[in-house]
Amino acid sequence: MGRKKLKWYPGALYHITTRGNHRNDIFRDDEDYLVYLIELEEVLEKYCAVLYCYCLMTNHVHLAIQTDKVAISQIMKRINQLYTIYFNNKYNLVGHLFQGRYYWEIIEDDKYVLEVGLGDTAVKEARERLEAAIIHEKFEFPKMKIVINLAPGDIKKSGAHFDLAMAIGLLLRSKQIIVDEIDSFGFIGELKDNHIIQNSKIIDFEDVHGQDSVIDFIVVAAAGGHNIILSGSPGCGKSMIAKRIPTILPSMTEEEALEVTKIHTYISS
Repeated sequence: MGRKKLKWYPGALYHITTRGNHRNDIFRDDEDYLVYLIELEEVLEKYCAVLYCYCLMTNHVHLAIQTDKVAISQIMKRINQLYTIYFNNKYNLVGHLFQGRYYWEIIEDDKYVLEVGLGDTAVKEARERLEAAIIHEKFEFPKMKIVINLAPGDIKKSGAHFDLAMAIGLLLRSKQIIVDEIDSFGFIGELKDNHIIQNSKIIDFEDVHGQDSVIDFIVVAAAGGHNIILSGSPGCGKSMIAKRIPTILPSMTEEEALEVTKIHTYISS
């Protein structure tokens, strides 16, 4: 069965997916991502097209583009040509970088959320919780195609604790909230059925310096309920970091609280 022919409807919003030839990587380092975005911006500006969102994965790209004056096929052809020239020159290659045809779909639903990055059922169901919670809190749910990148794409994501981070990301990108130094915070929390954010914590390790890798491991361990051992020379910050771990964990259940109380009682005696 052949691919459907791309029809251009002026003013339509398209979800475009383009992959590396033979599914090979099209981005090898940070410079590659930056160059692609720069060339993408230049082409869209030239053809007066609007980019609603994008997601750059290692071997493929998701774009949501709206165009009134130029066919989407002409825009994609130019973007792929420019980036292929750059990529082949940089890595001393020849030939096609992208697959012969990209995949497309017209976005007909104003409220369209797509998560990419190996999310399980709970993650995929987040779109309904996001919309309900954002509207409940008197914000506006973005009326556009939304692509949420749960990087890295080769690691399975499970659970609903990604909800809060996705909600904060949507509100930031739609400029409904402004958070200074957002890179110093992490967000973990589930949006409950009653649309209220519960058991969510803001991770704040701003007093911990030079331990970025350790903090990353702790966040992963806390989110996944894994055990963790901190080792190192005296004074390297083990205790200071350990004391902050409970601040990013959800409140204990009654059963957990009783178990912890028994342990403390036994130790004290």
